[in-house]
Amino acid sequence: MNYTDLPRKHDNIPEWDKLLENEVKKSERIKYLQSELAAKNRLDGYVLKGFEDELKKLKDGKIK
Repeated sequence: MNYTDLPRKHDNIPEWDKLLENEVKKSERIKYLQSELAAKNRLDGYVLKGFEDELKKLKDGKIK
């Protein structure tokens, strides 16, 4: 594959735009979960466990 074969942002390819959008959403969700876990003394046990599980799955790539 040549470098020029890779999609570029200005190519206006819907699939590429969707992929980038999903990556942004995923990174924003990871940041949110990390910020919530930083203040874990305000969360109850069930919410804390759910946030930790979701963060682990996001980082492992099990959730897309």
